[in-house]
Amino acid sequence: MKKILIPMLMITVFASIATASSLTAEGLTLDMEQEPNWLADRIGLINDGSFEDGPCGGGSAWTCASTGACSIINDMTSVGLWNYDGSHVAWLGGFCEAVPDVAESVCQDIFFDGDVLGWYWMVFLNTDGDRIQVTVDGNVVAEYWTSLADHLVGYSQQSANVGAYSGGTHTLCFNYDLIASGGNFFLDYVYIDASVATEESSFSTVKSMY
Repeated sequence: MKKILIPMLMITVFASIATASSLTAEGLTLDMEQEPNWLADRIGLINDGSFEDGPCGGGSAWTCASTGACSIINDMTSVGLWNYDGSHVAWLGGFCEAVPDVAESVCQDIFFDGDVLGWYWMVFLNTDGDRIQVTVDGNVVAEYWTSLADHLVGYSQQSANVGAYSGGTHTLCFNYDLIASGGNFFLDYVYIDASVATEESSFSTVKSMY
């Protein structure tokens, strides 16, 4: 079964397809006039960090947990949406068979060989107040409460300091909790980098109005 976006969001989605971009190992495909500032960021990708090995339970390195029955790791090109890298993303939240997914997560045991955990994400929302947590061994290293002010039309780069875990193997999880309404959280390109400093960043860098 496939997830769906709530109807009010689809106008925003398809209006944004014209500015979609995809960064792959073969190069960059852009429908933009300016080169993005993340062009040089393709470093330190963790095992299956772009979710290209497919759904959990198949060849994926990730373990998925959900209150719904729909697949979390999805080929976004097949549903008319876009990704940051490759063709697959982890889609947390949304609706499965017209029922909102209350809690979902993707987890993986990885070796932390750097001090900075980075990832790219995008959210589509219809109300405020859902929660996203990034945890290592159950400890929260980043937490965000969604807001309509942070409704995105593109992927934004996020990071967290994981220096306390560097040099060991630990369980990394991205967790979504539906508290207010059925928001959508798209996760792609998870990496670890020891060569950049962790900076404070807002939840979003690109906003849309509808």
